[in-house]
Amino acid sequence: VDTSGIVDLLSITAPMMARKRSLEAQKETAIKAVAQTLPDDVAADVPLLYPIWVWADCTPNMIVNYNGQLYRVIATPTDDRPPDADGMLAVYRPIVPGHVGTMADPIPWVYGIDCKAGLHYSYADQIWLCKSDMSPCTWTPGTAPTMWEEVT
Repeated sequence: VDTSGIVDLLSITAPMMARKRSLEAQKETAIKAVAQTLPDDVAADVPLLYPIWVWADCTPNMIVNYNGQLYRVIATPTDDRPPDADGMLAVYRPIVPGHVGTMADPIPWVYGIDCKAGLHYSYADQIWLCKSDMSPCTWTPGTAPTMWEEVT
């Protein structure tokens, strides 16, 4: 059996495979960089494009994934407390999927999101009307009558 052609084939194939791996890595880097520029409602639909939260890597306006929840970094973190820890709303804001904020399409309420007066939010299988701008919102719907009105 003549194997001389195998050496030639390998000398061509190995560089092609290395180039393919390099292109795939560059493509992934580019996609993740572009993902950081997406609006929050679009970002919420593609959470796997965002890096897993590592506090020391966070920079302002960056989107990170912490336990499946996306957060926008508001300020550079100074310690390793995670985005959902007490006192971290000045550093991280949760991102929720895009919704209009009407009765028919309420915004899912997540602790710490920015809530706008006049919009509807869903929480605990009910719909709530936000009565006052809250940025960030730390009042769970139903706990503050001056802030929330149950509509269903």
